[in-house]
Amino acid sequence: MAVRDITAPYSRLTSKLYDRMVAPSVSAMAEPVEHTLLNRGSLDHGHVLDVGCGGGQISLGLAARHPRVRITGVDLSVDQIRRAQRRNEWPERVSFTTGDALELPFPDAMFDAVFS
Repeated sequence: MAVRDITAPYSRLTSKLYDRMVAPSVSAMAEPVEHTLLNRGSLDHGHVLDVGCGGGQISLGLAARHPRVRITGVDLSVDQIRRAQRRNEWPERVSFTTGDALELPFPDAMFDAVFS
């Protein structure tokens, strides 16, 4: 039996399948994350990091509901980041970048909250 390397970026096909089959369920479970961020005040004027953002569904949902929050999404998959960027209606406060969760490309203390 072959073991999939979970640190490998998604392929274009895997990204598309994820968007259609997995992302809707993951997005539906985002309410507790949003509630926690609201309680911490991070959605008022904060800067939030979404680690493993995929196609940006959760980040963009937060941006739509909270117009003062800044969000940065990071994901291993170049294709998923491209999908997120194409969907992004708020480029002045929401950005997406390719990166590894184990070696984040950001300085310390840049974010008010992080979720994955």
